[in-house]
Amino acid sequence: EAIWHPGQVAVVTGGASELQQLLNYIHEQQSSSSSSGVPSTDPTAAAASVVISWLAPWAAASVEAAQQLQQLAATYQQIPVVIVDVATTDANRRMAFEKVMETPQAYRKGGRKFQPVPKSGNKWPCATLHIAPLLQPVQEFSGPQAGQSLLQVLQQRGVLSAWPKPAAAAQGSPLNSKTGSQHQLQQQQKEQQQHIRQQEEPRPEQQHLARQQQQQPVHQQLGGLQELRRGATDLKQRLQQAGKTGLLVLLWTDSGTSN
Repeated sequence: EAIWHPGQVAVVTGGASELQQLLNYIHEQQSSSSSSGVPSTDPTAAAASVVISWLAPWAAASVEAAQQLQQLAATYQQIPVVIVDVATTDANRRMAFEKVMETPQAYRKGGRKFQPVPKSGNKWPCATLHIAPLLQPVQEFSGPQAGQSLLQVLQQRGVLSAWPKPAAAAQGSPLNSKTGSQHQLQQQQKEQQQHIRQQEEPRPEQQHLARQQQQQPVHQQLGGLQELRRGATDLKQRLQQAGKTGLLVLLWTDSGTSN
């Protein structure tokens, strides 16, 4: 039997009967915890809203949306969020066909039918809004804009405004699953690029020293004229030093030649 706790997601596997019991339980819990102490009979009360995510495991968008709804439940802990996997049990599958999904008429090559789709004609994900303890949904949200539409309705019903809205909740819609993660990733990349540029840019004292070196004569930049007395050994050492400045001038003379 599924039980809902604030801040957590309830998972239903027993179909319509288990979901109805869960909605009854949520209604009782919310009614008993009302500040007035009197059970609310107003079907538009914010505390009566329940979000159900219909999880289609063959659709990546549906799986990601269910994960995002877990974040919604953790952020707004008094919003009951329920996940119904439409393929995990026969009872869930029958309830899903009754409420939100249907088998498309098109066939794959070889005569196989496509996987079920939302009755709305949109693509997955799919979620519904319920007023506990009613099993019949008052509104359905599906397709790419499902998350944005769901948040708008929750805001209009006063569900979101009744609780503080953390910064993390404002970064993306719970059912438009990639919006928030993409925003966070882009922000992180921007900060990393700015840090790299700061590391690469020379400091003011380094820029001043470089300008001074550029204004010096070449022979001063190289440390003046130096005589190689140990042949290849000294030449190798000077070449290594020249690697830092990028310039080395060799003057070959014959000490035995008179002027």
